[in-house]
Amino acid sequence: MTDAEPEPERREGPATPPHVQEEAAQPADTAEVPDDGGLADAVDDTDRTRPAGAPEATDPPAEPRAEQEKVAGGRERRRDRETQDRPTGANVNHVVNNFYSQVYASGSTFGTAGGPGGGEGRRRETGRLGEGEVAAVASRYARPDCFAEALAVLRERRVVVVEGQPGTGRRAGAISLLHEVARDLLVLSPMLTLRALAKREYEAGVGYLVVDRLPDGDLTDVDFTWANVLDQVRDAGAYLVVTSAAVAVRAANRAVRHVTWERPPDADVLRAQLVGRGHPRSDVDAMVARLLAELPEECTLARLVELAGLIQAGVAPEKALTQLDESAGREVRSWFAERPSPDEILEVTALCFLEGTDVRTFETLLERLRLSVAKRMPKKETESEAPTDVFGDRGARVEGGGLIGVRDLQLRTGNTRVMVFKDEAYVRFVLDELWRSRSVAFWDAVRDWLDGVIREGDSLHVAYGLSWLACASVDEVERSYLERWSWGEVGGYGQYTATYVLWHMCCRDGLAPIALQTAVRWANDRDADRRWTAILAFSGELGISYPIDAVNRLWQLTTQRDDVSGSGCAALACLFAILADETDEDAKVVLRLLDRTMKKFATGSGGDRTQTKDRIRLRDLTMTAALALVSFPSTRTNRPAIFEFLHRHPERIQVAARIWAGVIRYRPHRREALVALRRALHALREISEKAREEARAFGIALNDALPPHERLRFKEHFLMIDEQLRRGKKESPAEVLLACLEAISETTMLEGVK
Repeated sequence: MTDAEPEPERREGPATPPHVQEEAAQPADTAEVPDDGGLADAVDDTDRTRPAGAPEATDPPAEPRAEQEKVAGGRERRRDRETQDRPTGANVNHVVNNFYSQVYASGSTFGTAGGPGGGEGRRRETGRLGEGEVAAVASRYARPDCFAEALAVLRERRVVVVEGQPGTGRRAGAISLLHEVARDLLVLSPMLTLRALAKREYEAGVGYLVVDRLPDGDLTDVDFTWANVLDQVRDAGAYLVVTSAAVAVRAANRAVRHVTWERPPDADVLRAQLVGRGHPRSDVDAMVARLLAELPEECTLARLVELAGLIQAGVAPEKALTQLDESAGREVRSWFAERPSPDEILEVTALCFLEGTDVRTFETLLERLRLSVAKRMPKKETESEAPTDVFGDRGARVEGGGLIGVRDLQLRTGNTRVMVFKDEAYVRFVLDELWRSRSVAFWDAVRDWLDGVIREGDSLHVAYGLSWLACASVDEVERSYLERWSWGEVGGYGQYTATYVLWHMCCRDGLAPIALQTAVRWANDRDADRRWTAILAFSGELGISYPIDAVNRLWQLTTQRDDVSGSGCAALACLFAILADETDEDAKVVLRLLDRTMKKFATGSGGDRTQTKDRIRLRDLTMTAALALVSFPSTRTNRPAIFEFLHRHPERIQVAARIWAGVIRYRPHRREALVALRRALHALREISEKAREEARAFGIALNDALPPHERLRFKEHFLMIDEQLRRGKKESPAEVLLACLEAISETTMLEGVK
């Protein structure tokens, strides 16, 4: 923005007109860079128009009209009672920091520790797969009989759909198929529709994979659209494999072959995994026979892979077998087979959602669960074999061969005792058994109880348990908890906890696409509270799994509606910080989005008055998001995330400097941007051993990004801000600050000589 341009009015703008909404929702602004893999195509197809009030094909069945009116009335009454504003950007920071601070407090990264911070390992679900990752999967994959058929179809037709039940190894099989024919591999978003796949551009020799693609809604021309997909891929000389857990429309087989995938035999899986990991071939058959003799029944493929890894790491076979989750499953099933008392059932039920809480809190909430069950269930179903003694010995709960234990934790204020399962793997199997054996009335009572727990505060423990319950019944979690909590039926804490549930689901095998689908449905909802919950969801763990989808959705939500735009700007910055901390390279997606939108909306004027107002509004949102990004702290170190990222990726310094220069030139945010730059340069001394050199490099890049007439003025204002902040302190300007300014001065002088 130049000095001649008027300063925009600081106001709440009107809702974005329809033509601007469509423009903001299009993927063009985030699909131009080839190394993103073109994943941004997902946006325009998931926003497809439906008749007003018509449910999506993936939505739960519509509730009866009376029930809908009851829910709608409840929402209005709840809002009438509320006296506080809807959560803002500050709440985004709170939720994310609360989640990740507890993760890091466990002493390990997310997905490796037990309890609320643990579970399965995290995995980026979309993007370019490295050669090492692809080779590792392919070299250890046991090919089922259907592999040869699918490979022949892929070679001849270049497109194949792999169908099968979860746990049959479809993803690894698809990667292995593409490894045979393609030079590179890109994983696309599961939200891509057939029309999006038919429209996108493919690159010759590249293999594309869509894992667990979600069914299309009301697509009537399936066969015709599949034919277009086939033509597009074949004409480009690319390859495409789509995996699906759903039974495809049979008519589609006339255009694209669908191959039913089968699980390889356990012996073949173990043999391939051991050989692929370098186990001596002469010993493989004997080792496989030894393992199969002791292998638990219905051992999953994931556990077989884990078992082979333990063996190759030097763990004795007997010990490796005991470390499998299936051993915990046998113990849980054995405990339930002994017909525990109703009180014992309630204790393990409560612990599934309260593991890690202190003893006093657990006992208080356990008593509430007893009362909730008593209200919902007939007395004969809740009677204990012996009267409940609420003043009984606590030790009886954890002694003997039960599932429950306690753990001593040392805190800064002293020691505390927390309730835990004796084996951290118990929780998933307990929930499996409870879901299989308990009545609807029991689960209604659990729902009422958890509603009460969440009304008092958001809970990672509850979210952790619900994510495991989703493995047993995702419908129960969606209908009884996520859909209700996401629009605030139990208040803001429910929205926070619903977000945590989706984040944990991203680390559960096969549930990440469902978590993405749920968040997209919230983003498209008319309810502002539910859209705000979608913003939260995309700003954290879901954004790590699906970075392109998350960035597109956050920008769509930010620009389309004013009621959540502030939170959307903060969420984009927060997502950048998390990506920079966790996956590093994916953080560039946020930078490129802001760089492009800044070029598009920062300057220029519209043809008529309405367009000018729209451009001013969108420009303000762009600059607000950019200011949030350059100011946002790392979730791990609390230092400015942007300079931590640039320290690891100096090749991104030009785009970062352009974003910072744009905010500096934008008068409403100029002072805040200068303060943020000063803070970041000071933090650079802790980030880098070569802080002065990196500050100078940033100064050169910033000089290139600023117009010539802005450079000296920037220096004057920056020194003025620094002097104001140092007032009353006996210190000189920091050397990193001076190094940055010297680079700008020298470059400006050289240009003046020319």
